[in-house]
Amino acid sequence: MKKGLSACEKRVLLCLWITAVIGLAAALWIFASCSPVIVSFLDVGQGDACLLRAETGEAVLIDGGDSGEGETLMGYFAVKNIDALDAVFVSHFHEDHSSGIAEILEAGFPVACIYTPYLESGTEAEKRVLNAAERAGADVRRVSAGDQIQLSGIEYHVLWPDKDSEVLDLNNMSMVLRTVYDGTTLLFTGDIEKTTADMLAERYGEKLYSDVLKVPHHGSSSSVSPALMEACRPLWAVISAGTGNQYGDPSDSMLRSLLEKKTGIWRTDRDGTVEMTLGRDAVKNVRRAEDKWRND
Repeated sequence: MKKGLSACEKRVLLCLWITAVIGLAAALWIFASCSPVIVSFLDVGQGDACLLRAETGEAVLIDGGDSGEGETLMGYFAVKNIDALDAVFVSHFHEDHSSGIAEILEAGFPVACIYTPYLESGTEAEKRVLNAAERAGADVRRVSAGDQIQLSGIEYHVLWPDKDSEVLDLNNMSMVLRTVYDGTTLLFTGDIEKTTADMLAERYGEKLYSDVLKVPHHGSSSSVSPALMEACRPLWAVISAGTGNQYGDPSDSMLRSLLEKKTGIWRTDRDGTVEMTLGRDAVKNVRRAEDKWRND
């Protein structure tokens, strides 16, 4: 007759099982925390669009470019095997930042949640995005300074605008986001101009330090802020601008401001879509995307 396990043997097996479970959980946690995040500053002409995607499949879009760029976005998503967005952040409701978002919603591309600035703009661009979001069943959440969102191991810290801010022009009410992934930081500035950039530098000081700066307002001279550059001190800067645009962006004054800080400069008007790999405490790689997704 077969003997059962003794009480001592059962305890040993239980300890081994618990150890294995803890070891597996630790291994999964280490894998998740060390998996790189790819950040793509998409070439959407004279507009902004940036995609952050984790190796585990989650994807977040910050701004979406002008009218006609929804197709560009979805083409890029298809190449990268992205079939849904976990979140979209809209810095502000000018068409060159939000129209592409309305277009992907209208085309039925799945978006779980849309984060917008707390203060309503009342623009037609805003109405279009919100109407498309309602029809698509996407959740809409308004955020303001102090709010924090965590998605796929990436922290999104909202630095501006405040809930009780005096309503400025739309550019200066752009949502400013500082993202943190495993010690690597990026600052997204929408279209803020010098007034707001100086105020943020005074408010946050060294807390604005970021490895990567999405240069405000396509590199316009109106957004040059030595105070912001001193606080941020980016290693890399990305300027999203259209080739041969009528505004002359990026301006010589913005380029000089970046070069004075020995910042590495990437430009979508010159380099096309720029892809960065984020790892622990550093940007591991910066490159031009191999293909173009624009339909000019």
